[in-house]
Amino acid sequence: MERDIVEACADESKSLADVLASVLQNRRVHPSLLWRLFGADDSINIEKHPVFIRLREETQAPSGVWLEMIHALAIDALHARHWTLFETLHRYLFSFLGKRSYRVRALFAMRCEAQGNYENAVAEYQLMLREDPSRLLAVYRLVSIFKSQNMLEHAVLTLQRYLHDIPSDEKAWNEALILYCELRDWTSAKYAACQRVLLLPSSAEIACTAGSVFYSAGDLKAARQYYARSIEIDVKFSTNHRPAALLGLWLTTSSLDSRGEYSNKQETEHNRRLLHWVRAALRSLYSSLEHKQPSLSSKAMLLLLDSEQESPEGSMSTISDGS
Repeated sequence: MERDIVEACADESKSLADVLASVLQNRRVHPSLLWRLFGADDSINIEKHPVFIRLREETQAPSGVWLEMIHALAIDALHARHWTLFETLHRYLFSFLGKRSYRVRALFAMRCEAQGNYENAVAEYQLMLREDPSRLLAVYRLVSIFKSQNMLEHAVLTLQRYLHDIPSDEKAWNEALILYCELRDWTSAKYAACQRVLLLPSSAEIACTAGSVFYSAGDLKAARQYYARSIEIDVKFSTNHRPAALLGLWLTTSSLDSRGEYSNKQETEHNRRLLHWVRAALRSLYSSLEHKQPSLSSKAMLLLLDSEQESPEGSMSTISDGS
């Protein structure tokens, strides 16, 4: 990869082609290529520069698409810290879209953020959200700033306001879940985990994550249910999240069995059948891993499983947790 970059930087025509290809295909342009093409000039004429001339010729697109590409290149210039190029592209967009344009304002806020001027960046992002609460970029940039400043409560509040208006955004719920866990707000974390499951009920990963959240919160019965759900989804769709869910189910059922918290014999026997099943499943999994590629972790896991006391016979049908 580094050799390709060096070769691209040494060959002006190749650099130009790489930049054009990246912009046309919406990929990030490497900072080295931007600096190679535009250098540190105090001014850049977009209308006459060969990059923009060829970009116009090769796209043969309407002005809207052209401005999309200018915007994408401005973001690349921002990441490359090529301020001259960024300011040139920003002014160009400003002249076409006006100062109230969402993209022009977002670029201004992102520049403030990149230069460490968080106060102005936060003010602009918050103003954008007051005008339109669905502005996802503003939400995530605000959350990122607040997290970098260790202002987790502000980050949570930003997400809560957004999710109040847009409750169907699973990624935002996931971000909120992470923050709730960091703050040890397990009640809110469990709620966020349930929202993710409701939005994507066929995701084994999300069900497994919900099990981990409920396990950390001390709600073992609910954790067991979500781990079992994750395994069932994985068996059906082969999503490869079964190992984590199996481990979670084993820890959960083991803890429930050792505590003896069930009120009747039927619940106790159900949990023990499930415990026996998950032990057998883990033993089979780690035996297969040890056979393919021996490791200390696999051996340790097998020794741990073998050292546990055997439970009543179970079967594959016991995976469904009906509690």
